Amino acid sequence: MSEFSSDGVKLVRPRRVDDLIDSRLMARLERLDMVSRKIFSGRVQGERRSRRRGMSVEFADFRPYVAGDDLRGRRRTREMGSWLLGLEPGGAGTFDEAMKTLSHSRSGRGVMIVLSDFMFKEGYENGLRAVAGRGFDVFAAQLLSPEELDPGARGLQGDVRLVDTEDAQETEVTVSQKLLKTYKDALNQHCGTLRDYCVRRDITHMLVDSSTDLAVLLMEYFRRRGLLR
Repeated sequence: MSEFSSDGVKLVRPRRVDDLIDSRLMARLERLDMVSRKIFSGRVQGERRSRRRGMSVEFADFRPYVAGDDLRGRRRTREMGSWLLGLEPGGAGTFDEAMKTLSHSRSGRGVMIVLSDFMFKEGYENGLRAVAGRGFDVFAAQLLSPEELDPGARGLQGDVRLVDTEDAQETEVTVSQKLLKTYKDALNQHCGTLRDYCVRRDITHMLVDSSTDLAVLLMEYFRRRGLLR
């Protein structure tokens, strides 16, 4: 079944790695380094970060540079892209369980990027606490859709039935200006509380509109936060 955005634009799921990261963006990324604030202690002269280190936690190895790293980096990026393309939504696991499993299965130092809306009924605190303070430089990228950021501007009005896509729970509401203001206040409080929680635990928080172009996200947002340079 085809899916459409609120603007009536047909949403097409990427089928190839080049649909995720085209060759021009790949070339721009290869001129950048991924930077960790916690990675430099103990390094010896002559070491350098693997150029593709950090694209995924699994690729966050840390070793002396050897000839052929750039080619291996491109191949690993494509391997990761193929893995992402094969994922299907589903499963009954919780955020807390996923973060605890990740923290216990990884050791050493590196960059960890957590992509989520952080809207969990059980909360996000225990999950983030599991990875904070374990040597990782953690970035919490809070992804929210345009409809979540400003539902009124996206045409939400009148009597509607809202369905939670994760647990199928339904809620019927009448959308009014008063309700939209209440929602915006609650959203701002949620985002602010998350940001403060991250600051206290040395986690970098960033709020990202999910409609943001990938090149803008990587080349501007991440560079501004000091993740890429």
